[in-house]
Amino acid sequence: MEGKDVLAKARTGTGKTVAFLLPSIEVVANSPPTERDHRRPPIYVLVICPTQELASQAATEAAELLKYHPTIGVQILVATLGRLRDHVENTAGFATQLMDPQV
Repeated sequence: MEGKDVLAKARTGTGKTVAFLLPSIEVVANSPPTERDHRRPPIYVLVICPTQELASQAATEAAELLKYHPTIGVQILVATLGRLRDHVENTAGFATQLMDPQV
């Protein structure tokens, strides 16, 4: 896709989440190791969902796919906009983890 934005619309259950997550996981899996604190690795993929229900579904799907990549953890973050804002404002060191998202 040459790094361009995509807008897609499809019915529920057609695989939109997996279609987004699989290439995102590959970006993280192919990223070079960092010198940063391994207890707080950088967040490479940020998935923002409009509702908590959709965020929960996307996180469940991501966890299922990530079981094949045990070294990838919090480098992929799924959140609602409100929860993300709360962490940026109130969680120490969180904003620095978001300094260079890839997807």
